[in-house]
Amino acid sequence: MNRASYILHRASYILHRASCSYILHLASCILIIAFLSACSQKESSSAISPDDIQVTFKALEAPVSGMWATLKISGMSGTNSDGSYPMTVNGDGSVTATITSVPEGNHTFTITYYDPSGLTIAQATTSGNVTAGSNTTISVSSSQLNTSFDEDADGYTNLVEINAGSNPKDPASTPTTTTDTTFTLTTTKAGTGTGTVTSSPTGINCGTDCTEAYASGTSVTLTATPATGSTFSGWSGDADCADSAVTMSANKTCTATFNLQSPGQFTLNIAKAGTGTGTVTSSPAGIDCGLDCT
Repeated sequence: MNRASYILHRASYILHRASCSYILHLASCILIIAFLSACSQKESSSAISPDDIQVTFKALEAPVSGMWATLKISGMSGTNSDGSYPMTVNGDGSVTATITSVPEGNHTFTITYYDPSGLTIAQATTSGNVTAGSNTTISVSSSQLNTSFDEDADGYTNLVEINAGSNPKDPASTPTTTTDTTFTLTTTKAGTGTGTVTSSPTGINCGTDCTEAYASGTSVTLTATPATGSTFSGWSGDADCADSAVTMSANKTCTATFNLQSPGQFTLNIAKAGTGTGTVTSSPAGIDCGLDCT
């Protein structure tokens, strides 16, 4: 082989090696890019989980300037120290929250309103079912809003005192004026017997006066007294009437049912006295005084 042929042969060999190295390097790059792409797709798909469920809550306004609200969900621990979640108070007084990763199934949701000092002024509890893979909206109606909280036990609720400008933590500070909003409580009677319904605060003596207007937030306790020969069988009407303690957040109607005693029956009336408190029950069942003392 002459020198020119030798040089040409070596040059061809070097070019061949360089070409193979480039192809191998390019193939390696393609494999690495494909691997990284697959990993990226796997990470993206795992971030979209059917357990990541957005739930929105809405409740009606409690009219207190500067109020704030929290949400508790059964079986979950929120970001606040008491396990609740913060809520957003909107311009119209409604409150909302969006929570992710809520487990599928039925949950209890408790919304609590506070005044600027942290005093509870209202609370609403409802339940709802969360379905995986879809947004769920839980709404709370005004009938579920409990405003009967009375910090100083002076007979005026925190909501009424705050709106009236008195101190809800001081029993000596009572409202001189209350909110202009009033609601009507109507009592009716049903059944085969007879009796009388009275109220505290006063206003109802039904009897003859079966309707009274009360300021918003007032807690009214109804007492049903059966006439001789009749028994009191219970309350019906609005859901708030069941325990005879009615919070005036809307117009409400409560019905007391009185039935005639069967022949041979006699009435046992229970009264409580003393400086303490307690409950009286009976066997056979019938008295739970408490509320049912006859």
